[in-house]
Amino acid sequence: MSTRDEGRAESCPHAAAAKPENRPAAPPADKRAEQQDAPILKVGESAVKNSPLSPGHPVEAPRPSPRVTSRDYAHPYRPFPLGAVNAAGRALGTIGIRRPLNTDAIIKAAARAAGRPKGYTGLDDDYREGLEILIDSIETEADLNPLGRMITRGRLVTALKARFRAEELMEKNPGALDAPLSPPLVITGLQRTGTTLLHRLIADDDRFRSFASWEVLDPVPPPPGCRGKDPRLKAALRAEKGAAWIAPDFFAVHPIDYRAPEEDVLLLDNTFRSTVAEAILNVPTYAAWVESADSTPAYLFMRKIMLLLQAENPRPYWILKTPHHLEFLDTLRAVFPEAKIVQTHRDPVTAVGSFLSMVAHGYGMFTDAPNPKSIGRHWMRKCLRMVENGMNYRDSLPHSEEQETFLDVQYIDLMGNPIGTLSGILDFAGIAFGEDQEAAAEAFLLGHGRHRFGKHAYDPTDFGYEKETIRSLFSEYRNRYNVPDEH
Repeated sequence: MSTRDEGRAESCPHAAAAKPENRPAAPPADKRAEQQDAPILKVGESAVKNSPLSPGHPVEAPRPSPRVTSRDYAHPYRPFPLGAVNAAGRALGTIGIRRPLNTDAIIKAAARAAGRPKGYTGLDDDYREGLEILIDSIETEADLNPLGRMITRGRLVTALKARFRAEELMEKNPGALDAPLSPPLVITGLQRTGTTLLHRLIADDDRFRSFASWEVLDPVPPPPGCRGKDPRLKAALRAEKGAAWIAPDFFAVHPIDYRAPEEDVLLLDNTFRSTVAEAILNVPTYAAWVESADSTPAYLFMRKIMLLLQAENPRPYWILKTPHHLEFLDTLRAVFPEAKIVQTHRDPVTAVGSFLSMVAHGYGMFTDAPNPKSIGRHWMRKCLRMVENGMNYRDSLPHSEEQETFLDVQYIDLMGNPIGTLSGILDFAGIAFGEDQEAAAEAFLLGHGRHRFGKHAYDPTDFGYEKETIRSLFSEYRNRYNVPDEH
């Protein structure tokens, strides 16, 4: 999950982000001077090349942080300056000074930031219904604090700005959209089942094209005449540092690295048909609409982005990852018939309990009063829907097709034997795994130990669920995939 900065028109902005004073002992972003000084990148060019995490550089295992995350979800941590900002914003709201979210204003701001002509609203408007419903849901249900409202407006503008800029590139490079797509390997499964580790492990292989965090927020580079540092890298680094400062507990649960591979669900968010919003905000009306809406426009837009990036920087394979896909496997495969799919599995007591805690910490960045029990009810139903949709879709396929398309990976196998698991996945996909790939994977694992930014403390009872209740709710799923208990 990534925090978007509100975009400006791409004229090589170089304004440095303000550095807040009196930071707590929160996990700071790694020192990456060579990335901050990176030149303008072409479409599809990697910012991680020749970085300390690249093959050929010595790797040291990071030291675990002593931080332990809070379980007092209803009272999220606030750095003092932000508490003061929220207090001032609430005071202004009581006297009627408040900037409401407005669909037309968001579209206008996004077009201006993308450098599009006045009155531009996109090549098509399949994003508008979702944006309108999301804004209404935010205004009536999310209970945002002033900072949360400011960040949310920035996220909406930036998501739409990225879409408008991509549309301009599509107009200039229509032939790229007719090319065959490099075969994607897709990782999905319930949240907190090892998808992030597996995604980043596979993406470390140069044969795979992935979306870096800085790139998924803004896939299109600045205009050719722009010189100096790539503003996308700077914006993503600001977002990473901001998340570490605002919500150190969230950062400990789900570390953000602006250079690392990120979930492609953020590209689905450019059409406002994704589960991103409900993972950080209380927006049940919008969440219900996403479940009932046709996701095809969002997936088609993502495929176009992949083709544009592939045209400039081709690789033999794509690696994609997001739990979102588990809920929409039918649409995923309709748009990406080339895909091979890896589904990860873990004891739902651990996976869902951990995820509910992560969501609560995420909510705490945007509202002053997260409701753990409400979060539990919403996401327990949602997680059950995800696994049920996944099982139903796989059951609908002929046995031979299901076996050729899907590979099941247990979390305990991934953690206990990551190299063997990786070898098995690549063999399933028909991709060679030799000594060079094994050595690179071992180096990657050494540099990505657990608890680098703190230990995640959580218990599903905080969200209204006993362990045995969760096991009972997910009994069909657990039996279907032989998911072992962890506790």
